[in-house]
Amino acid sequence: MKLSRTELSKKYAITAGQWKNRHDDLLDWINDFFSIEEIKEGRYYYYIIPDDALETIPKLPRKSNKKEKKQDYENYTKSHLPKDWKPLSKAKMSRDAIADFGQEKYNHKSIRAVSERYVGPAMDKHGEHSDKMVWVNYKTYDLLTEEEENCLHKCFKKEHLTELEMANAFKKYAQEEDISKEVNSYNKAIDKFIERYEFRPISVYEWRLKQLRENAAAPSKEEKTG
Repeated sequence: MKLSRTELSKKYAITAGQWKNRHDDLLDWINDFFSIEEIKEGRYYYYIIPDDALETIPKLPRKSNKKEKKQDYENYTKSHLPKDWKPLSKAKMSRDAIADFGQEKYNHKSIRAVSERYVGPAMDKHGEHSDKMVWVNYKTYDLLTEEEENCLHKCFKKEHLTELEMANAFKKYAQEEDISKEVNSYNKAIDKFIERYEFRPISVYEWRLKQLRENAAAPSKEEKTG
């Protein structure tokens, strides 16, 4: 939806002083709860926010706590990245972080916002993921059993979806082409699987804490010879 600055201020109890003195802090704060885009048209400012944006948000803190939030989420992410390969996603890590401290300490509820702004960059910095994706149970992130995975591929086959066709669909999507047909077939296949096993399968990478590379850890020739 598109709101004027007056409409946005009234909706979220934003003062003229906050716009004047803390403009950047204010927009950064709002982005913790939903995405917001500022547009200037002539002398007036307008704001694009999601149709399902929260009706209320906490008041802007007197002092910006952006650095504290970033550090809290980075510490949490680094300490919760597994040492060995394990199915994981930025959304899962964000959901867990919100449940463990983010909602209580910062009133955070948006998994998307926390993932994009805090957890995602921290996972890229401190973690690494596998080249191939794996199928897991959405609720538990446990790998599908051989039986479950075979069933899933049969469901895809019945809807005439191959791995190549799904890969091509991703390419088409990236090029902003219509993939409604592929999406419809995919959803039908997933629904058939859910009817049998009563959980949604999702495809994710395996992640682990970033490892020191052998070359980086190896001593130089001078160090070897002393």
